[in-house]
Amino acid sequence: MQKFIPVTKAIGQHINLDRLFSFDWAQIFGVIGARGYGKTFAFKRKCVKSFLYENKKFIILRDTTASCEELEAQNGFKTFNDIFSIVPAFKNHTYGIENHSILIDEKYAGEIMPLSTYYKYKGNAYDAGWILFDEFIEESVQAYRGNRARQFANTLETIIRDKKTRVGLTANALDSGNDILELLGIHIKSGQYGFYINKEKKVVIYYAPNSPEFEKRKANSLSTIITQGSVLDASMNKNIFETEGCEIFERRGPCSIFGIYYNNDNECFRLYQGTGGDIYYVCKDINANSCNYLRYVFNPKQAGKNRILLDNSARAFLKRLLQLGKVKFESQFIFGVFCSVVNNTMKKN
Repeated sequence: MQKFIPVTKAIGQHINLDRLFSFDWAQIFGVIGARGYGKTFAFKRKCVKSFLYENKKFIILRDTTASCEELEAQNGFKTFNDIFSIVPAFKNHTYGIENHSILIDEKYAGEIMPLSTYYKYKGNAYDAGWILFDEFIEESVQAYRGNRARQFANTLETIIRDKKTRVGLTANALDSGNDILELLGIHIKSGQYGFYINKEKKVVIYYAPNSPEFEKRKANSLSTIITQGSVLDASMNKNIFETEGCEIFERRGPCSIFGIYYNNDNECFRLYQGTGGDIYYVCKDINANSCNYLRYVFNPKQAGKNRILLDNSARAFLKRLLQLGKVKFESQFIFGVFCSVVNNTMKKN
């Protein structure tokens, strides 16, 4: 169950993560905040420090091979030059990246690894102190929303060998319906800054407010001037989530199951009809084998003995419920899945 500790004020030009790391029972630490606030810098400093002083290697994850190549360019200049030139304790040490391997003082310190090819590394042993997944919330619309959560979970299963390994997540505030947040049981409300905690999953996510000092510095930057009022304003300047309007329910009212609908790659939802018949609830369908006789699919290839292909009238019915505002959702993510399924299938049929 999620808990929330509000944070209304922050100080300093760069983010302070001391309180985040004070949750010593956690294994996954996330930071969501404005670009240029020092989120990634803070985690990279943790990673390098763990190698230099504890001989713990670290892994930096990115979505794709192409994004990994950006980090590896110029011998890792973009990735490591800032911390090795700014942190006094690191100035006498050297860094480099060769063939995806991170080198510090010419010693193997870890890997740059694409999330999308985790099976390549299966069976390899990593004495990793940290795994850093930078930009875990994508800045563009996901083609397959469920895939990255699956890849993330499989990557952790593949490369974590030490129960003490910690995971760092960083992102700009972009999409509260993100699939990885949903996987971690974290539901963030736009503008409600603080620590979102799911102790059962060993997760703490810090949704960080901008400090006055940071706001002042940002206000004078050219990037802020040119992005104000644009589609980039929310994430780059205002540190708020881009969300579509929907009603999230805290507790489902009296209802009965109406149907189980499922689309693709573990993106499933279950529809309930309220007792009065005038409101519907959409929840995650967490049991793939439940109520097979009520399971409907949108993809003809998924139809079978216990899975009925929805016809156009059923699709139109779901879309009409949405248009009339008669649907409440368990989370922003489930709302996104519902819209994607209904709208995409309506266009195809």
